[in-house]
Amino acid sequence: VEAFSICAVDCFLIISGYFTCLKKESKISNVLNLIYLSVFYNLLDYLLALGSGDVIFSLKEFFYTLMPHRYFITFYCIVYIFSPFLNSFFIKMNEKDRTFFMVLLFFVFSVYQTMITFFRIPQSGLSTVSISGNEAGYNILNFVLCYYIGSYLRMSKIKIQNKILIPLYFIFSIIMTKFTVFWNYD
Repeated sequence: VEAFSICAVDCFLIISGYFTCLKKESKISNVLNLIYLSVFYNLLDYLLALGSGDVIFSLKEFFYTLMPHRYFITFYCIVYIFSPFLNSFFIKMNEKDRTFFMVLLFFVFSVYQTMITFFRIPQSGLSTVSISGNEAGYNILNFVLCYYIGSYLRMSKIKIQNKILIPLYFIFSIIMTKFTVFWNYD
C-alpha cells in the first residue's frame, strides 16, 4: 500500500512547481493558512484522543499540538517562501542549461543517494545531503528537486500522455514494492 501512496508528497510538490514556477512572489498568508490548518487538526486530534481516554492531559503535549510538527508542513512552507528565488534562478537559464541543471540535480540528490543506500555503503562523508545520509528522501533537498521537476515540465513544454503515465506509475510501484520487500529498504 505504501509504495502506491508514498508518491503523494512528491506529486504535490511537482504540481506546486508546475503551477507556481512563473510567479515572482509568494503570499505569506498562504503559509500562515497552511500552518493554521495543521495546528487546527493537531489540536482536534489531541482533543479527540483526550475525550476518548487514549491520552492523559499534559501541558507539554498540549503545547506540542500547537506547533506544526509534520515534516511536510515545515518543508513545504520553506519551499513556498523561497519559491520566488528558486523561480528567478530557473527562469534566467536557457533551455540547455536548465536541462543540464535538472540532470545534475536529479543525479546528485536522487540517483547517487539511492545507489549509496541500495548498496549499503557507509554514508559518512559520501552523502550529498547530510552526514547521516539522505533521510530516506524526507529532506528539504528532495522537496526542492520535486519543485524543480514540476517547473521543468512546465517550462520545457514536455507533453506526457495519461495512457503512458498511469501504466508507468503501476509498473514503478510494483518494482518499488519488490525492491522494498526484497532488500528491506526503509
